[in-house]
Parts: sequence; C-alpha cells; structure tokens
Amino acid sequence: MRKKNRLLSVGCMGLVLGGLMLLGACGGTEDPGEVGAQEVGSQDGPQDGAVRNYISVSDALEEQHIWFRTFRQPTRDTQLNYTYIFENGKVQEYYTGGIKLTIEDVYDMSNEEIIDHIHEEIPPYDERTGRDRDYTPVEYSLDITLDGSGNNTEEMTVMSDFRFNFDFTLQHSAVQGTVYDTTYTGLVVDYDREEILITRVDHPETHFKLDDPDTQKDNVTIEGS
Repeated sequence: MRKKNRLLSVGCMGLVLGGLMLLGACGGTEDPGEVGAQEVGSQDGPQDGAVRNYISVSDALEEQHIWFRTFRQPTRDTQLNYTYIFENGKVQEYYTGGIKLTIEDVYDMSNEEIIDHIHEEIPPYDERTGRDRDYTPVEYSLDITLDGSGNNTEEMTVMSDFRFNFDFTLQHSAVQGTVYDTTYTGLVVDYDREEILITRVDHPETHFKLDDPDTQKDNVTIEGS
C-alpha cells in the first residue's frame, strides 16, 4: 500500500512539472525590443499594474541633462560610446568610446564630475583632423515619424544641422537596468545593432515615451514639417 501511494505521488509530481514546463515554453517568447535589457513597456501604459511616470522625450532630454548611447544593456561594464549634454535647446556630443568610458567609471559621479572627467580624458587636440576638438553646444531638433494610420508616433529622430553624422532615431521600446544602487532607463535606438540611449534616473518608476503628434513643442516637427 505504501509503495502504491509513493508511485501515485511521483506520478502527480510528474504531471505538475510537465505542466510548468509547458507554461514556461508558452511564456518564454522574447520581445525583439528588449535588446538584452529589461523591457518596461511602451507608451500605451504598463500591463503589470505598476505605477509609472512617463515623461515625453522632448522634456526628458533636458530634464535628465546627461545621456549615454551604448550597444549593451546597462551593466557596470557597459561602454558608453557617446555622451550627450542637453541644455536650453542645445546639445554637446562627446565620443567617449575612444576613452572606453563605462558605467563603472561614472556611476558615483555628479553630472559636473562626469563632464570634467570627459574633458580631462579626451585630448583637446584631434590628431586625426589636425585641429582642436569643437564641443560648442549646437541647436538640435526632434522629428516625429507617423505610423501607418497617420495618427500615432512610430519613431522619433534626434537631429542637428550643425553636426555631421549626429542624427539617431528613438523607438517605442523602453529599457531599464540597475547598476549598484543606480537605475538607468532609456529607449531603444536600433534593434538590429542592440543600441540604446540611457540616462540615470532617481526613481525606477520614471520612464520615457515618444512625443505625441499633437505636441506643441517648438523644436518638434512631424515628418520634416
């Protein structure tokens, strides 16, 4: 009788484990927008009941001030290829991939310390071009591309007419990661290249969304007009 009960228990456990494996297989599909980091939803709103504070890109760029463009999810070893300083409708761009700047280097620095560190590490004279590097802030704008319906934002491009090869395009998908006690949140730039734009946020519930087509911001255009 004891042997029969033991066989019955083993059989039940097998059914339970089989069911869990089946559920795991059904729920394991990875969204292409995750780019190796934790996906936190789109601007349509969270689906998990979490309370999130979504800030439009046109506001977030200047409110957060310093942004990083990288090809890796936020970890302490993530190399920050480009660093951007957005302020008063202008932007400064630094190629920080050349000095192999990582999150580990800057996670405990203030914004001012990060800027000072970049200036100290990047030589003022560019041997490749034969002239001094120009970090003068330049005006930037944002351009919305509409979806097929013509009613919603599909993607948003950050651009400047004053910097060669500056433009990059932001997608709907958001990413977030925590390094030590600092949260990095941002948006996908390029799915295929696994490229993202991230910034440090004070609260994990802070996320970003593309501006809506009815935005009234002066530096936001819709498909070039």
